[in-house]
Amino acid sequence: MDDNKGVHKISINGQDSGSLAEKGEKPGQFNTPEGIIASHDTHHIYVADRGNHRIQVLNPDLTSFLVFGSKGSGEGQFDEPWGLAIDSDEFLYVVDSKNHRIQKFTSKGEFVMEFGKTGEGTLSSPAGITISHKNQLYVTEKGTHSVAVFDTEGHFINRFGRHVSNPDYCLKCPEGIDFDCNGLLYICDYFNKRIVVY
Repeated sequence: MDDNKGVHKISINGQDSGSLAEKGEKPGQFNTPEGIIASHDTHHIYVADRGNHRIQVLNPDLTSFLVFGSKGSGEGQFDEPWGLAIDSDEFLYVVDSKNHRIQKFTSKGEFVMEFGKTGEGTLSSPAGITISHKNQLYVTEKGTHSVAVFDTEGHFINRFGRHVSNPDYCLKCPEGIDFDCNGLLYICDYFNKRIVVY
């Protein structure tokens, strides 16, 4: 889990088995960490260090493995990175929130591509991201109160959540998002103070 200063490693019974909780700009220090995800293959832990505008990669024992990114709008730069996802080929997707885009990287932090800045799939204040069993990316957008869907090459597929026939499924500033093992999609509907299940 993360908090406003660092990362905590919690056992399944709730015991803290390690933490990095020092605020700062050095490797292993954080400033408002936001997104976190672990690789099933390498077991590295990726953290969106939002206030430092970078991604930190930790070893399972929480020692620093890799840090990449800086503030800006160029390739591999960030303006408040938020959600993170890893696909079946170990590519990392970073929600670059204030640059209104998704950036794709190798597991070593090498820039691959960006998407979400133009066309039908133009993003507005994206926040959360997850990957379906079909390898499709689902991105929550606070600016459009919806979820945008892309393939892993950045091609836009569709958008839902703002204008739906059932008002119970209308979203307002959605943030966190994830699938369960049965394929159900759970969305943190922030301003409506609820979880919506699709």
